[in-house]
Amino acid sequence: MARISRRYPSPAKLMQEGNLLSLAITAKAEELAHLGFSTAKLQEQLKEIQELATRAAALQAEKQEVSRQLQQALGGASKLITVLQLGVKEHYGSEAERLVEFGIKPFRGVRRRQAPGVEPSSPAEEPGASASADE
Repeated sequence: MARISRRYPSPAKLMQEGNLLSLAITAKAEELAHLGFSTAKLQEQLKEIQELATRAAALQAEKQEVSRQLQQALGGASKLITVLQLGVKEHYGSEAERLVEFGIKPFRGVRRRQAPGVEPSSPAEEPGASASADE
């Protein structure tokens, strides 16, 4: 048998509903005396819900503040990393293999893309190269 999951209303709606019910039962205390213990227990739980909702809101605000501070720290660190990497490249040169030690890829030239289906030609096979070789 499948387990039924019950969604509870928002804390504000539950507080409103609980307070209304508690006030109504308290107003009819003589008629509903047997519900006095449960009403007192409900009031305790409503107080706990209010405290937890306030705490959750404070934690949410703190989380947002920490996230903002984290983003600022990441931005600052990223800029410093870029400056340091440029300094290392300036010192050793952008093509130096020693850059690998610092986690930087050395510049090894630009590879030209070949058109699909075209074989790369060797210098001897180029039309200009054969004419100069014949002379």
